[in-house]
Formats: sequence, structure tokens, C-alpha cells
Amino acid sequence: MEPTLQQVFGAGATLSPTQLIIDLQNLAANGLNVSTPPKAEALLVALIIQARTTLTLENFEANIDQSIYTEDGFSTVASRGENAAIYKIEPIIFNLAKLNAPTILDPNAY
Repeated sequence: MEPTLQQVFGAGATLSPTQLIIDLQNLAANGLNVSTPPKAEALLVALIIQARTTLTLENFEANIDQSIYTEDGFSTVASRGENAAIYKIEPIIFNLAKLNAPTILDPNAY
């Protein structure tokens, strides 16, 4: 069985013909501060953290209907900006699996 909308996007996530609705309060469990309107990047990180709870390699290997799994990359550091401030880079890899066919990346295939 494919992962559910709630497993990937959090409890309370719903889908209409035109909208994906995600309950921000449920993303607070992933560290998102919902007391003020969150920034776009903070929302994305909270969604990634949520998705990682279900889209694991272990679940992928046990469930033939799961097409995506996440894994950690290797952390690095980089200097950025005029002051060369040191930033920690934490890569998260999303692996997209489908039957082998010569096509372009199509979100509908997953």
C-alpha cells in the first residue's frame, strides 16, 4: 500500500481537487514554530522532516508500492557571504524509484 497523505504530510493533511491542505499545528511536532507565520523554507524543512518519518529505506524495501525513500548525505561546511561565515550543510537525499523506462522526471510516475 502506498504511504498515505497523512503519513507523508502529517496528520490532518487533506486533498481537494484543487488544494493540498496541511495542518501547521501537526508540523509543530517537527520543530516548526507556528506562533508566527512560518517562512517558506521553514515550512519546507518541517515537511521534509515529516516525510522522512515514513519514507525510509526500511519501509521502501518492505513495501513494493512505496516509490520514494530518503537518506542522509554527508554533512559538510562551507563559507558564505562577504564575511565568510561558516555554514553547516546537511544534505537530505530523496530517492525516486520507478520501473526502468526512458522517460523524463514525471511526478505522476511516483
